[in-house]
Amino acid sequence: MTFFLIAGMPVFFIALLHVFFSESFYGRELIAPLGIGALWFFPCCFFYALFSDLIPSSFNSMPLYFSRTILDLAFPLLFCLVSGGFTCRRQRGSLRELFLHLAAFFTGFFILFAQYVRLVFPAWYAEYLYFLLPLLWMSLTVLASFFVSLFFFCSGIIKLLFLGILAALPFATGAVPWLYVMNYRISACLVTLGFFALSLLLLWRFPPGE
Repeated sequence: MTFFLIAGMPVFFIALLHVFFSESFYGRELIAPLGIGALWFFPCCFFYALFSDLIPSSFNSMPLYFSRTILDLAFPLLFCLVSGGFTCRRQRGSLRELFLHLAAFFTGFFILFAQYVRLVFPAWYAEYLYFLLPLLWMSLTVLASFFVSLFFFCSGIIKLLFLGILAALPFATGAVPWLYVMNYRISACLVTLGFFALSLLLLWRFPPGE
């Protein structure tokens, strides 16, 4: 399971390219955004360490939900959205290219972020850390890249819809750590797999740029 945490994101991204984009994009063109995403991890790590000290650990229902949602999902996602959106927005071409650059950026970031959380998470989080959390990051990578790409390529009030969806993503997926810590392990697995399936279904049904 340690291997899944360490190698899950890059393997998932490579599989994503081969399954959904093999005929339209070359993987070597994504090395730069992937590397930039990895570099952005280091300032994020500094702010994450400072920010995490301000959020007390709790096993009460709602404080637990918000603490794990913010630390595991919302903070890294927000950091990726701001830095990745700024970085990839300037090199955008088509909708498909922007999606792939964003997904590569997210992948590079979460490759290193996974190593960081492996060091700071308590051992009893093992199943969540080594299986559920990487799947959530994969789902967020697809979903956030998808809706950010649409945000940049649309106009008018529909932009607010995509912003609302992006804001809701970490709080929806935040149900997983809450279910896990509250000992609803099977439910946590089912919800995680549901988000993962939804992200792939969305990509298959509405491929960017087509």
